[in-house]
Amino acid sequence: MAKKEIWEVPEINLDLRDKKYKGKDIDAIIELKNSIEKYLTQNPNIDEKTRQVYSSIYNALNYYYIIRNEPSQEFSSTDTFLNYAISEINNDYMYLSKYNRMFPDEDQPIIEICARIKSPISFLNKVKGKINDFLKEGNDLGYLNDSLRDLFGAQIIVNVPKSIKEQGEDAETDFLYKVYLDFLKYHQVSPIPENEKLKHLQKHKYNFLPVNDHIHPNRLEKIKSRIAEEGFDEGVLNEIKIPQSRPPEMEQDEINSITRDYVKSPKRSGYQSLHVYAYPESTINLIPGELPPGIIPPKNSKCAIEYHFYTKDQFNYQAYGKASHKNLYKPHEKTYHRLAVPLFITLNNQNQKSNTNNENSMIPDSIQPLKRNNFADCFKRFYGISFKDFFGVDFSVFNTFKENFQNDILALESKVVTDEKLKTTTVVPYDKPFVASIDELKTSKDIIENYINVRNDKSLIERTPVKPPIGNRAFYVIVKKANSKKLDLPSSQIKSLIGSLNYLLKKLRTPNDYSQDR
Repeated sequence: MAKKEIWEVPEINLDLRDKKYKGKDIDAIIELKNSIEKYLTQNPNIDEKTRQVYSSIYNALNYYYIIRNEPSQEFSSTDTFLNYAISEINNDYMYLSKYNRMFPDEDQPIIEICARIKSPISFLNKVKGKINDFLKEGNDLGYLNDSLRDLFGAQIIVNVPKSIKEQGEDAETDFLYKVYLDFLKYHQVSPIPENEKLKHLQKHKYNFLPVNDHIHPNRLEKIKSRIAEEGFDEGVLNEIKIPQSRPPEMEQDEINSITRDYVKSPKRSGYQSLHVYAYPESTINLIPGELPPGIIPPKNSKCAIEYHFYTKDQFNYQAYGKASHKNLYKPHEKTYHRLAVPLFITLNNQNQKSNTNNENSMIPDSIQPLKRNNFADCFKRFYGISFKDFFGVDFSVFNTFKENFQNDILALESKVVTDEKLKTTTVVPYDKPFVASIDELKTSKDIIENYINVRNDKSLIERTPVKPPIGNRAFYVIVKKANSKKLDLPSSQIKSLIGSLNYLLKKLRTPNDYSQDR
């Protein structure tokens, strides 16, 4: 189970890995929001600190709900943050793809763009961690949303051309800075000289977030001094390239003040990227101003996009090397759970290819290069295994099932059985695990030991259900062996114990979820 913080209350289940939350990510967010609203409404006399904590969680969940929601009856086909953001990033790509046409002989496009929205589990874990930080530092929880701006992240990956690489290591990072500065110019961050008027200026204005704010007034200075104060993890300097300098334009206050430059000042792990946060004006009013009674309103409700700019080598290092996010922060996400899967937004390769080969025109406005990935694509991108290999059914067939069957399958409570001869597909419950400790079963321990020996299973645990890692389909749980002498029991009593054991195996007490933390 996840660690419980001192401010958590038993009336609200904040563990999204719990079996209770087995629907879609938005359904889980709504259910948790309703639990908080009910708790605060029914407890008008709770202390102010507790109300502030749970109001800040509610507001953070509301922020997630607005950013993640797709067009529905509640929203029109165009006014969700998700649609706005994809449209904005499509425009970014249409502009920056000019670099693809500048180097038509390269093996791969110079500019790649993708985006992701954090999973509910990842987001809520971050919310809880930030609350702890705010309480420890005595900061106003009304500003909690300001520290959650990486919920929607856009990644711009620059494949530095061979001709640039041949000029040396600093030339590579200078090219990355060039693309970044061009992006800021496109968004009108700095004044544009009359003779450099751009044909394709961004239609919607961005407001960029300063690195320093009222919560972290010296963050920019700390980033720049990190190397001198902290150094690097062992072996990092053998694997990364730190530029000796950066273009003078980066020192302009209007650019320097909004840029988290982890290229010139990498993190301890060697992570390198340029970060900038933007509030598209078209999304400022998406979060509703009215809240249920008992919820303290947030101090800021603007929706943001976090942009990351990497060279291809820097991207690969943070994705697969020592700076890998999973290895550093979220090793538990190697274990499957539906609500641990982020939403990915990627390029349509066909559009990207046609754009690369067309050197005379921009992408037509009617083409949208970026597309939302369906759950199967997100699952494969995140866990590295296909939906069919893990769940035993094609995603196209899965989509024909009723929603309750889909939820049970994705919660690993049911499986798909296909009869190749009859050409039929059936959804049946998994054999539920037998979960008990030796202490709980007491006199049945010899029978249990024999049962374990017959099964010859090495995953011997007590009380905790086995959590299936990706690629391992062992969905049963057994108990820990007892280190005690065998009992000398009459055959009648053994028969009785066997009967009790069979009853237990039929009744099968079920744990919270196969995928709970060990």
